[in-house]
Amino acid sequence: MSLLVYGINHRTAPLPLREKIAFSEIEQPHSIQNLLSNNSSVKECFIVSTCNRTEIYCSIESANSVDIKYWLINEKPVSNEELINCSYEYWDSDAVSHLAKVACGLDSMAVGEPQIMGQVKQSIETANQGNLIGENLDLAIRAAISAAKEVRTRSKIGENAVSIAYAASSLATKIFSDLSKKKALLIGAGETVEIVASYLNRRKIGSLTIANRTISNAEALASRYTAKTTSLSSVNSCLHEFDIVISSTASSFHIIGKGTAEAAIKKRRRKPIFMVDLAVPRDIEPEISELPDIYLYSIDDLQEITAQNVQLREEEKVFAESIIEEAVKEYEAEMRLNGDISFISAFRDKAEQIRLQELNRAMKQINNGKDPTEILGEMSKSLTNKLIHSPTSAIRQASRAGHREIISNLKEIYEIPDQGRANQNEVSKKTTEE
Repeated sequence: MSLLVYGINHRTAPLPLREKIAFSEIEQPHSIQNLLSNNSSVKECFIVSTCNRTEIYCSIESANSVDIKYWLINEKPVSNEELINCSYEYWDSDAVSHLAKVACGLDSMAVGEPQIMGQVKQSIETANQGNLIGENLDLAIRAAISAAKEVRTRSKIGENAVSIAYAASSLATKIFSDLSKKKALLIGAGETVEIVASYLNRRKIGSLTIANRTISNAEALASRYTAKTTSLSSVNSCLHEFDIVISSTASSFHIIGKGTAEAAIKKRRRKPIFMVDLAVPRDIEPEISELPDIYLYSIDDLQEITAQNVQLREEEKVFAESIIEEAVKEYEAEMRLNGDISFISAFRDKAEQIRLQELNRAMKQINNGKDPTEILGEMSKSLTNKLIHSPTSAIRQASRAGHREIISNLKEIYEIPDQGRANQNEVSKKTTEE
């Protein structure tokens, strides 16, 4: 079985294409089941789908990503031509390395951003709940997540972290120099919105309102930041009240349309509104950017802002990558060991079979009245001869054929010192004593 990562991200694909193949957490189990049911070569799978990427991680029999690509074309409104130009794939050890880099933030738009670790873990947990991850993916996941945690702990990759949420709130401070007189509307109640709320709260935002489909979730978040709440259905009617609007939901349709935005601007008497859409698919209709008094930014627009601390993190990337490289070597060693487990088991079984045969023979002789001491001596000799018979034959054959590497390997396995070196050590010892 091979390990495959197939996907697109913010570096290879524009936002409209990423929107097309985004998978919500709710639809992931059903989509993966479709993949496994309709493709016999794919045995295990989980999907990481965030604002910046959609990646399918799977265990696959044939070293061919075509099965995944054509499943994706059937699952989402995307063409083969679009994927050819924007998709990438990683295999086996490279796939483990890539997952580790994704999980620790090395592959993020904002290098080192902390949210991605939780998003990756949630994707894995979603697949685990549906029993969609088996031994092969599990080993890769454990190696990658362990490496990612070590990177976050040992390196400074997360210091001065610049997340997309930070970039959004940071941009607000550049557009409005004094936030204490501004009103902000945050749409959604997830982790991204909570980070934005935290940043704006620390920057002394004048008023903060949380809108969400589930009002209890909005109230729970609002209570931590002395914010107000409103329902998602009331956003259109109260939009004109806000100077800042930042949205991040899992909605499959636009929450704010161009007509609503035009009406809000008229009510505000052309006072500008700063909007940031952090959702994929987008919450705010892109055509709103055409309106002269609205400053609308998408995730892709934030890339320049998130680059502010890139140089600091670049210096840590080399160290972080060395940690991941060591983890991948450990993964490869574990894979080799797993591949030889059956041989190790058979080797031990054969030795155990010989031991039992000799023990049974000795017990019969003792039960027949023979001297136990004599029988135990004979048994030990016979057991030793049978256990070393095959290695001894291999040594003789290797010696005759000149296969010195086999001789060297057997010396190492049986911890037998090199005889020439042992003799030299003995001579040196005698010379010293004299």
